[in-house]
Amino acid sequence: ENPTGILDTVSRMLGPGVTETLHQPPSTVQTACLLVVAGVGLIWVLLKLSAVLVPLTFAVFLAFLVEPLLSCIVLLPQNACSLCLRLRGRRGLRGGGPAKGGASQAA
Repeated sequence: ENPTGILDTVSRMLGPGVTETLHQPPSTVQTACLLVVAGVGLIWVLLKLSAVLVPLTFAVFLAFLVEPLLSCIVLLPQNACSLCLRLRGRRGLRGGGPAKGGASQAA
């Protein structure tokens, strides 16, 4: 059946004016009530999960706080190696590259 037929059937069963009620947009009062119910539900969930959310929020804060220090620790050896290679290149103390005829060359 098509939707119009269903609405006609409902209109005949329940009386006139039902199809107009089904097509009306939600009222401002209904929207306000839904917002209040959603807000109360959100507050209730936040209160119930506070035992989990407080440590989680603190852990995320500490992660952001410590991240620059960890980045420095991880990148320090790489930066020191590049600095040594640059200084070595400036002095003209270039060492030999990979050995010729060694295991590094493919046969």
